[in-house]
Amino acid sequence: MSLKWYIKRIARMDAQEILFRFGEQLKRAASRRKTYDWTMFAGSTVLPVPNMADKLKLGMTPAIDISLKASVAALIDGQFSAHGVSWPKRSIASSFPLDVWTYDPITGSSWPDRDKFCFDVSYRHNHDLGDIKYVWDFNRLQFLQPLAAAVCIWNDTKAKDLIEGAIQGWYEANPPFKGLAWNSGIELSLRAISLIIVVSLCGEALSAKTNAYITAILKAHLYWLKRYPSKFSSANNHLIAELMGEFAIASVMSDTKTASTARKGLETEILLQILPDGVGAEQSPTYGAFTAEMVLVADFIAQGFGQGLSAATGDRLKAYATHITWLSNTHGYVPDIGDDDGGRVISLCNTRELSYPTSIARCIEAQFSQPHTLPVSNDQPELRHAFFFSQDYAHYSTAALPSGFETFPIGGYSVVRETRANRAMHMVMDHGQLGYLSIAAHGHADALAFTLSLDNEDIIVDPGTYLYHSGGAWRDWFRGTRAHNTVTVQGVNQSIIAGPFNWSRKANCQLLDVNKGSNWLLSASHDGYVKQFGVHHMRTISALADGIAVVDTFKLTKNSVSNADIEIESVLQLAPGLSVEDNGLQLIVKKCERDILKITYSHLGEIKRIIGGNETEGGWVSHVFGEKSPAIRLVWCGIMPVGGLRTELTWI
Repeated sequence: MSLKWYIKRIARMDAQEILFRFGEQLKRAASRRKTYDWTMFAGSTVLPVPNMADKLKLGMTPAIDISLKASVAALIDGQFSAHGVSWPKRSIASSFPLDVWTYDPITGSSWPDRDKFCFDVSYRHNHDLGDIKYVWDFNRLQFLQPLAAAVCIWNDTKAKDLIEGAIQGWYEANPPFKGLAWNSGIELSLRAISLIIVVSLCGEALSAKTNAYITAILKAHLYWLKRYPSKFSSANNHLIAELMGEFAIASVMSDTKTASTARKGLETEILLQILPDGVGAEQSPTYGAFTAEMVLVADFIAQGFGQGLSAATGDRLKAYATHITWLSNTHGYVPDIGDDDGGRVISLCNTRELSYPTSIARCIEAQFSQPHTLPVSNDQPELRHAFFFSQDYAHYSTAALPSGFETFPIGGYSVVRETRANRAMHMVMDHGQLGYLSIAAHGHADALAFTLSLDNEDIIVDPGTYLYHSGGAWRDWFRGTRAHNTVTVQGVNQSIIAGPFNWSRKANCQLLDVNKGSNWLLSASHDGYVKQFGVHHMRTISALADGIAVVDTFKLTKNSVSNADIEIESVLQLAPGLSVEDNGLQLIVKKCERDILKITYSHLGEIKRIIGGNETEGGWVSHVFGEKSPAIRLVWCGIMPVGGLRTELTWI
């Protein structure tokens, strides 16, 4: 691990965290010297698991049945993919060789250091070997979930054989606390949930040897999760995951003390990581969904043992679902705000799920018998739906998506869904903080950015995520200010990047004015440019008869230079598939030769239309992790006008 990374990371820690990290290193040193093996975690092969089988059978629908069969057929045929990337096809007889657990499908190579102490494996800066996320995703063993469902429902013997081969292969290739599979608690917890689902759905059909492997793996996971928890600046969704894993494993191991402690931790953390207005504290709808699904799964397991999580936990999950009903369009899509790495807890592993937040919101509605309001894009059935959607859920009353103007003042989003000039408009503005805790790991420097759709067609969009550890400069681009629909001053980010999951200085937002009604208005500001340029960026978005107006101004401070010296870029990132043509002083946005809207700037400036390009001047949109599509990034460049820059977007 690089010295530079350590220095930047320590800079975000207070004295108490530094002391904790010192103690953590002492524990790691002790673990490094100790010899571990699987015999230390042997035990009973009969685990008291919650009855998921009945839930699964009751929740199966024709659509889920079709999707499950497709997933299982592909897996039995030796096919596995994640994030749109396929692993090499393998026969059942050799599905799980030793190197499959360290294989990177992008580079075609395997990560070394299989026998090294897990915390000594360098993965953050080894970009030549690819993105460690692909290796971790395979090791989550989530592909066992559809296979277990197939054994449960159809008594599929090939699926059973594949499960047993995978578990034995993982057990033999990953001795306790050596290699990549053990160095992140969230990975341990997600893998544990997969194994608990396997035991619950088809444990009785598996051999005693396989069940013994599962028991040992779960015991080792619980030991490691308790020994190395995520704390302080790392206590984001990773801590939620770890508590979910501890609670689930301890519950099936009848470790009531640990289960009780983990339950209390989960009930505390959900109130911190889902804010009272339902917004995820990490400032990402998909990471909010990931957090909500973890807690929802824990509640599902808790109910299987006779007592669900607290009422306050349920209320916070319902608040998240309400937030997503406002962010979602009628196809079930939400804007790609903040990070999204495609992480899931329960999955069929055969689709690129594009409506994950709405899927989780619907599961929450079903779990708590709420009227369902949200579609799932393209009717994408998922394995989790079979667990959470009861047979009578389809008979609950269906409420329409909410309309009007709604502000989430704590999380920092405002949403307008209305019909204006005979067009269905959906606009989302971000006036929230950068992210959660001191490092804001999954936030983007997108203060005062907005997205816009008309008649359920995306027009102005968020650029998305693209890559994590292996992204390098691309990682910085996709979370930097210049890629987002806001104003950048002299090419500088509002918040300062200090690593792939770290920020050294963070812009703070303030909601200034909200005027609801037919002539609505929304105004907010941020201070990200005060220190360097002496200006607050202020943005007001308001309704026009046939569109919206966006007005950007600077509030000068005592140390500021005049507007005449401040060069800006005002960005509109268009959705893929759109084009732009000049029409005098206006720009016309088109789709397939169909005019959609006009863009009119109040002042002359250099207009750039950038599509594709490199990682310092790109026009790209990434809807799913690992993929990017070229799309026009429209940039107004010039000196900030004294009275501000007014950008009108009017429908055609």
